[in-house]
Amino acid sequence: MKNLLSKQLVFAITVIFFTILCSFSVQAAEKKKVTYIKKNIQTISKENIYPSDVPKHKISQSVKISNNTYSDPDFGSSENWSYGQSDSVAGSGTHRGYTVSKFKNGDKTYAKWEGTHKITFKEGGDWEVNIKGDFQWTGGTGKFKNIKGGGVYKGKVTAKGETQEGEFEVEY
Repeated sequence: MKNLLSKQLVFAITVIFFTILCSFSVQAAEKKKVTYIKKNIQTISKENIYPSDVPKHKISQSVKISNNTYSDPDFGSSENWSYGQSDSVAGSGTHRGYTVSKFKNGDKTYAKWEGTHKITFKEGGDWEVNIKGDFQWTGGTGKFKNIKGGGVYKGKVTAKGETQEGEFEVEY
């Protein structure tokens, strides 16, 4: 009888252990879907070079500050420093770079991004550059220390400024 009770106890403890272990695995694998809106605040620096290999070829490097507002309260809002490069012919081409986002509590995320941009001209001389691309997190601090995931962005640049929106799937 004692042997049967011992086996039942071991079985019960094993079931409880695996139930707890599985619940931690499910929580760790939970991914969130989040959207954001980005608004540029300031261009710190921008340098252009013109290789002259083809007409209207421009390579740019810039540092910009922006604010993001997120749909998820865990993210809230952030100040972002973006370090980017673009390669364009007649206003259309590719871009890539890195962003450091700092949140109100001091936590940071680090991301890399790349995409394409295309200029269109409107009547009266106005222009608009449409941008789109994707990004991935490369790291973080605080609650974002183990951040993983990435997403997509799209936006536009006009003479009045730059706006962007995006969505991503994340776990941390």
